Parts: sequence; structure tokens; C-alpha cells
Amino acid sequence: MNISVLYERAKLPIKVALTLSIAMMIAIWLGWDRPYWAGLAVTVMSMMETSGHSLRKGKWRLVGTFCGTACAFFLLAFFAQDVGIMMALFTLLVGISGYMIFNPRYGYIWAITTTVCSLILVMGDMTPINDFNLATLRLEETLLGFICHIVVFSILWPQSSRPVFEDAVLDLLKQQQTNLINRRHQLIKSDQHTVTQPALGEGLKLVMRLQDLLYAAEADSYNILREKKSWQYIIEIGDQWAIAIGHLTEAIDLLKEANLEAEKSKIDSIFMYLLHNFQQCESIVKTGKAPNKRQITCFQYMKLGLHPETDMHTQGALLLLERQLNNMAKLSDELVLAFYSAYSGDRWYRDEQSLPKPVKRWSLDTERLIASFKIMLIVSSLVLIWYYYNPPGGSLMIALGTIFGLTFIGLPFANMKTILAYIVGWSGFVLLEYIFIIPFLDQPYQIALFYFFSTFFIWFKFSGPKYLVSRVMGTMILIISTKSVMCLTPVYDPKLAISILVSLSIGLLLIIFFNDFPFSAQPERVMLRRLQILRNVLAWQLRYAVATIQERRRWWVPIVGLLYNIRPIKLVMGADNAAKAIKWKNFPEVSEDQAQVIIQRLYLLVLRINSLKDGYAKWRLNTKDDLAQSMVKDSILRIAAALEHTDGYQNLLVLEQEMLSLYNDVHRRIHLIDRQVEIEGDISLEEALNLHRALASLGLLVNELKILSEAMAEFDFKALEIQYFTV
Repeated sequence: MNISVLYERAKLPIKVALTLSIAMMIAIWLGWDRPYWAGLAVTVMSMMETSGHSLRKGKWRLVGTFCGTACAFFLLAFFAQDVGIMMALFTLLVGISGYMIFNPRYGYIWAITTTVCSLILVMGDMTPINDFNLATLRLEETLLGFICHIVVFSILWPQSSRPVFEDAVLDLLKQQQTNLINRRHQLIKSDQHTVTQPALGEGLKLVMRLQDLLYAAEADSYNILREKKSWQYIIEIGDQWAIAIGHLTEAIDLLKEANLEAEKSKIDSIFMYLLHNFQQCESIVKTGKAPNKRQITCFQYMKLGLHPETDMHTQGALLLLERQLNNMAKLSDELVLAFYSAYSGDRWYRDEQSLPKPVKRWSLDTERLIASFKIMLIVSSLVLIWYYYNPPGGSLMIALGTIFGLTFIGLPFANMKTILAYIVGWSGFVLLEYIFIIPFLDQPYQIALFYFFSTFFIWFKFSGPKYLVSRVMGTMILIISTKSVMCLTPVYDPKLAISILVSLSIGLLLIIFFNDFPFSAQPERVMLRRLQILRNVLAWQLRYAVATIQERRRWWVPIVGLLYNIRPIKLVMGADNAAKAIKWKNFPEVSEDQAQVIIQRLYLLVLRINSLKDGYAKWRLNTKDDLAQSMVKDSILRIAAALEHTDGYQNLLVLEQEMLSLYNDVHRRIHLIDRQVEIEGDISLEEALNLHRALASLGLLVNELKILSEAMAEFDFKALEIQYFTV
């Protein structure tokens, strides 16, 4: 292997091994007991994607330690005399943490809170004095590991989170340029075979990833922290751009058969302007310098000419295209100004009406509820085993089961057989070291070298993203199994290491059982559940979009909305991730390619529904036509009813005729539009455009559902419902 490759590969193992050894040796030098807690803090911080993620995890680890200590003291202060009630409340805390650990920003705080609480309760023998000493020691050593990690990782080959964040920003900008080029080819070159569906879904995923990376970049980049509002605004524009792309595809789809020769030059000019703005943003990110503000131009409103011989359908589609391209030009101007502000530090007076304020509603994720239910079953089972049978190491079994249960339940589609193999393999490796190497170590520096080389071997041998779980498990087992060596008075007792591994094995078997059987976490089962809840969520949100104010204020609406207010794109992304994790060779009756076709159509379906909700809301806000509103509302409700029934897609054939009749009616009312006056005295241009947009969204949504139903009819979902015995 090339020397330079080995050098790059050895950087992270050296930093992790050195940090871990230094942290534990400083704890021993200070006379602190249980220095392995500092080593565990270093291990967890080192598994993060970037230094910003590491710093954020370290900060949350300190906060979680404080919260966990407070929870343990609360339980001991009020329920120390009744162990049953105390463990019931502890199990409830574990269940809440099992739900909250999936929160991308604060989930880690909940995981550490529960971990620290369990360790203090169990290892302090539930006595106040011991628990107070343990809590203080835990806080000190966590802080020590945090400081050692910052110092070593800042001195040796420092790596900022900002380049990773900016690379993700560049990926988004390039992807959107590709989107615009494809749309331009469709209109200007009449290239209707451009592959665009995966790109639409990829854009939505990239926007969501940026939010997570922004949290990390704030931790170790002062410039990004200072300009956080500008970056947050950029992400908001990304969300709105996804809706704008949806409206643009609607207009393009409606103009497939139209003759646009007279308008191609104007259309091409606005596309070139949009591409220029994105290229300007890309240049700002690459160079890290904002241009002179005088070089930033604003787009002038573009009008497409309408001719008397143009048919009514084409007139409406052209008006929709005109309005959407102008809105996108305005949005791109805001994007350039936001990037200018992020890199120059100058504030700009943005148009507060350019982006709607997002409406935040409480929601519950069913997969997270399932994970919470499972971890409560695991901890309850361990508590019952400890309470009624009191096996050796039973209290430690509760702590280890809680810690590893939260860890494995939180891992997406964790293969428990592989994790079991990791634990068995690393346990054997550590036991061999414990028997043949550790007895010969009698000096602190020798112990430090032992942990350095062992950690370096684990992280160097199993480098690469796909081995993350393996190296973290190996390091944790190394630290936990040899913890008796890292005491003020070292104890070399292989029986202690074996008892720890036995307790860990019992907890792991329960984790495997509850993870695979009630509401299986196998990726194929997760994908099916995501698709089922997605259909119900889309139906609910369509009904909510057309509901009146009185209907939305009914007492049961907020309660039901807790399950259905979740963003549909998250459900599609969850199904997408699950589909990629499925071992398709175990299901010869179905094809991975068919599943990916369905996933990509679902991304487009979410885009269509977002466009419909946006277009319908704008039209309903300004319209006074009760008849047209009733017709559109009825059509949307029929689509929602069709989504709620597995065999309801046939109803869409009837909807097609209704759409055609509605289109003809509105086109008769908006033909020969004069932009300066209201049409026929009862419908304005603004209302006509918004109505046409809502109708276009509705018609394309119906068509998208038909295509999706055809794709689903070819896929054998029953084959994925077979539950394999996986232990």
C-alpha cells in the first residue's frame, strides 16, 4: 500500500489512541477512581463525522451528565425507600430517551442523561453518599476527556467542520444547476427524455442534510456561528426552491405539446439568469469572498407574449410559467444576497414576504414510538430479572443493558447478528490481552502504552465508515473489560472481566429479541411501515389543507395531528434508507430496481402535494368563487379518500374527467387576458393564475398517483412481509 495512504489512514487512530491514553493517565495521576469514564468520553467524541460534531457531542455530553445526575438525585431523594416505584420511573425515563435520541440536535443529551442516571443508581448501590461521589467523579472525568479531546484534535492535524459544510452547500448548488439545465432542455430543446426524477429527490435530501451540518459547523467555526441567520435563511430558501421546482415542472408538463418558438428567447434568458445566480453563489463559496455589492443585480419582471390564436390551455400554462419563472428569479436574487451576507458580514434588507414563515406543529414519529416501546421492554425485563432472581452482576446488567439498548436501538437498521459477532470477537481479543499481557504491566506508563497500541490497532485495522460500529464496540469492550486495571489499586482478575461480558451478553440477547420481533427493526419491515404511514399522512394533510377554520379547531384535530403532522419527505427518506439496507438476495420475488422506482416516484409525489397545498392556499386566500372552490375541494378530498384505501386508485380515473371539465371552465374565464384590468369584472389576473396553478397541481398529482399505483401493482409487497428468524 502507498506510504501516503497509510499516513492518512493512521492520522485518526493516532489522535484517538493518544487522547484516550492521556485522559486516563491524567485521571490516575490526579488520584481519581474509575478513569475509564474519561476514556469512554473520548471514544464517543471520536466517532463523530467532523470536529464540529465532536465538539457538539462533547458539549451535549457535559449537559447530559448534569441532567443525568439531577435525575438520579431526584429518584434517590424521593423514592429510595420504594425500589419498585423508583425503577418504574427510571424505566419511563428510558422510554422518553428512546424516543428523543432520534432528535438530530438534542437527542444525544437524552442518551447521556439516561446513561449517567443508570450508572449512578446502579454503581452507587442506591445510597446517597456513594451516589454523590460517583456523580462528582463522573462529571470531572467527562470534562477531562472533553478537554483532552479538544487539545489533541486541535494540535494534531486539525480539521474543521466548515469545509464539510461548504462541500455540502456546493453539492446542493450543483444539483440545482443540473435541475435547471434539465428544465431548460425540456422547454428550449423539447427534450422530454431528460432524466430528472432522482435529482428532484436528491435536492430535498441535501437540504435536510445541510441543517444537521450547520449545527456542527456552528461549534468550531466562528464565521458560520456569527452569520448563522444568513445560513439558516439559505436553508429556508432551499426548502422553498424545492416547492418552486415543483411548480415549474407543472408548467413544463402542461406545455409539452405547445409551440413556444416565439417565446424561447425570453424563456432562455431567464434560465440563463437563474444559472448565473447559482454560479455566482458557487463562486462565493469556493473563493470564500463576497463580490462587490454593486455587481449583484436584480431581475426585472419578464412577460411572455400571448397571441389570439393561442389555445386557452396554452395561455393558462404560459401565464403559470411566466409567474413561476419570475418568482424563481426573485428567489435566486435573495439567495445571492444571503450568500453575500454570509461571507461579507454586511446585512441586507431582505423582502420579508419572499419566504413564508414555516408553521410548526407538534408531531409524533411512529418509528420513534416503536423504539421507545422496545427500550422500555428491554429495561423492564432486566429489572425484573434483577429484582426476582438477583444474579451475580445483576445491577451492572441493568446499566449495560440500558446503555447498549439505547445505542443499538438508535442505530438505523443495525444488524444484531453482526454486532453480536463484533462483541464475541472483541471480547476474545481483550481476554487474551488480559491473560497474556496485562499481568506483566506494573508501571503507569506501561498501562498507557498498552491502551495506546490496543486502541491504535482497533482504529487502524478497522478504518473506514462501514467499520464505525466495529471500532467503537472494540474500544468500549477494551475499556470496560479492563476497567479493574485502571484503578488507584489495580486488580488483575479475569473473573471480573468474564462476569462483565456475561452481563453484557444477557442484555444483548434481550436487545436482539425485542429488536427483531415486536415491530421488527429489519429494513424491509421498516420500509413497509414507512410506506403505510406515508399514505395516511398524505391523506390527512390533504384533508387539513382544504379544511375550514372551524373544522381545524375541532378538539380531536390536534390529537390526531400528532401522528400525521410529520413532514412527508422524512417518511420517504426513511423508506429510501430502509430500501438501501435490505438484503434483496433474500427476496428473489422482488427487485431492488422496482423498489427504487417506487421511492423516486414517492419523492416526486411529495413534491406534487407540496405544490398543490401551496397553490391551493394562495388561491383560496384571494378567491370569492364558491362554486370553483367547492369543486376543487371535493376533488382533493376524493384524492385523500383514494389514498386511504389500498384499492382506491381506480377512483382517480373518474377524477380525470372532473379535472378536464374544471380546466375547460376556468380557461373559458381567463382567455384573452388583459394584464392591466380585471377579467370580465369577476376574476382578476392574480386569482386566475392562482386557480390555474391549483388546477395544474391537482391534475399532475392525479397523474402522478396513477403512475405510482402502476409501479406498486408490479411490486410484490407480500414477499417483504415474511418474518425471517434472524437470531
